[in-house]
Amino acid sequence: MLPDHGSYALVFRVNRRVKVNVGSLGDVIVEAGSWTYVGSGMGQGSSGLRGRLGRHLKSAREGTERPHWHIDHLLSQVRPEVEGAWIMEGDRECELAAALADMVPGIRGFGCSDCHCETHLFRAGIAETAEAVRRVGGGTFLPTPTLERWVSQL
Repeated sequence: MLPDHGSYALVFRVNRRVKVNVGSLGDVIVEAGSWTYVGSGMGQGSSGLRGRLGRHLKSAREGTERPHWHIDHLLSQVRPEVEGAWIMEGDRECELAAALADMVPGIRGFGCSDCHCETHLFRAGIAETAEAVRRVGGGTFLPTPTLERWVSQL
């Protein structure tokens, strides 16, 4: 059974190089290819894992009128193909970001305004993210169709 609260790594694919306005961070260049965004959902309802990931899926599919987080801006403007997400118990967001930072480059300042990490957005696909997840204790990968069903159970 998957946790209601914990950390996640959302893996998505961007089809072309784009410049995205990311709110307070300003404009960033996102290269074509696979990316991983690391986050957490430690609250109840929309602040839990299902709520956060459901919001990301909707933003990637339809956009959002009121982007709140850096990732909302990126997903809404780029509309990438979500490949799936790793789900992990506990608050391991920054630990996972550190593991990915040791392996792959990221976009400085993205998604980490509430912590001391350099970034929470990495140029990483499923394989690299799987290795980082393994390094911090493991998790469960949900491909997009399974992820969509799971988040709809909110």
